[in-house]
Amino acid sequence: MRSILTLISALLAYTTAVYATALTYRLEAHENACFYAHVENKGTKLAFYFAVCCLLQASNRKTDC
Repeated sequence: MRSILTLISALLAYTTAVYATALTYRLEAHENACFYAHVENKGTKLAFYFAVCCLLQASNRKTDC
């Protein structure tokens, strides 16, 4: 029983808190946009994921791609 508690304690010691936020922004043709992030500590790791969705208009109907 003690070894299981020791193992669980060791695993919990190596876990980190992760925070995420979703942002949706519509960018018009030829538009420039800048995004900044405020962090508490110097050297904080940040990750960004960019997804692109376009609308095609063909013969009066819009199609998501």
